[in-house]
Amino acid sequence: MNSQFLVVKIQSILSGSGGDSDERSIALEYRKRCADTLSRLEHCVSLIRAGRDYAALQVAETEPKLLESINELSFKNKGQWREYCESKSLPVAPDFDDEQVSIVHSLYSRGITQAHPLYRDYRRAMRLRDLDKALSVINSIKRVNSFDAEVKREYTRLLDRAIKIWLADAIKALGENDESGVIRNCSRLEPYSEELSGNEEWKKISEEYLKIRRKSALKRCGEILEKLRESDSPELLSEEILEFGVLRDSENLEFSEEDSDFYSKCAKALEGLELEEARRESAMEAKNDFAVLAAD
Repeated sequence: MNSQFLVVKIQSILSGSGGDSDERSIALEYRKRCADTLSRLEHCVSLIRAGRDYAALQVAETEPKLLESINELSFKNKGQWREYCESKSLPVAPDFDDEQVSIVHSLYSRGITQAHPLYRDYRRAMRLRDLDKALSVINSIKRVNSFDAEVKREYTRLLDRAIKIWLADAIKALGENDESGVIRNCSRLEPYSEELSGNEEWKKISEEYLKIRRKSALKRCGEILEKLRESDSPELLSEEILEFGVLRDSENLEFSEEDSDFYSKCAKALEGLELEEARRESAMEAKNDFAVLAAD
């Protein structure tokens, strides 16, 4: 489930049209993504403040791109979602600091020259014929030197080349019943669906890709259910419980009544553990606050 789809699910819950979406799984996944992104943001800012702009750019430009992730997760109704989670005792996501976001934005206003390490990385990737790496780096250069027409042309040229290769590889993998190859190459192509609009080969392969991805998600969910059933304490397998809910919602998977009831039981057990942990943390914070007041 990408962040855009996750936000759509959140907005459907807020509007009352969420259907049978697992609110706890959605809230957990959103909190996890916000926490991971916040950690990257803080790391990036610390590098900038230490004068390590290149290292900061590497962090910011690692997929998923930092600023893009922040924009996707900072949706219009984020405050309403926070209030909803608090009222339902659902996991609450951390906020992003506007000042820190501005500091990262400043990286993209300075421009770079041919002597910059990013250009070195690009030339090296091209020498090694590492198309994925080369495309990622030239895209980073394009984002920093946004007014450089030559960089834009180079990016477009390389992207066209990459799309042709990945599309051909995906079609070949489909013909050879290599499902992992189809998933690998189509996942590369998916971010460029706009550039591929109207491409009949992509239309055909993407339909098969969705079927294969759904099949893979069903298999993974089956593995999770088996693992939960074999565990003495299935409620402690929080990552697996979360993954199941995300896969189910993102791929619109359906399960037997028995499997659905078992998953709900595990999710409720996890909710009880989290509420207990939240109570312990609240009690500890109150105790610490009291200690500070007593010391004063």
